[in-house]
Amino acid sequence: MDANSKKIHILQTLATLPAGYVTTYSALAKKTGTHHRAVASVLRANTLTEQYCCYRVVYADGTVSGYRLGIDEKIRRLEADGISVRDGKIPTERILTQW
Repeated sequence: MDANSKKIHILQTLATLPAGYVTTYSALAKKTGTHHRAVASVLRANTLTEQYCCYRVVYADGTVSGYRLGIDEKIRRLEADGISVRDGKIPTERILTQW
């Protein structure tokens, strides 16, 4: 699979994540057969933030991490989706590692 195909595969897989949940870089990497750093790189470069909601990907411990539009915007979008953020983290019951 070439780099562009991997990018598309990662973004399309992310788009299948059920509403109201987040996933982790590692879980998305496992689901797409890629490395978590490749996932992070694709999400960082994502300019289609409305179509591919990369703000719904967090660290394995639930920590809200970097976002192209800023952490405050990532938290705002998560909360708009009904996902609470406390002390910079997502409750574990909202994190899907398989879907």
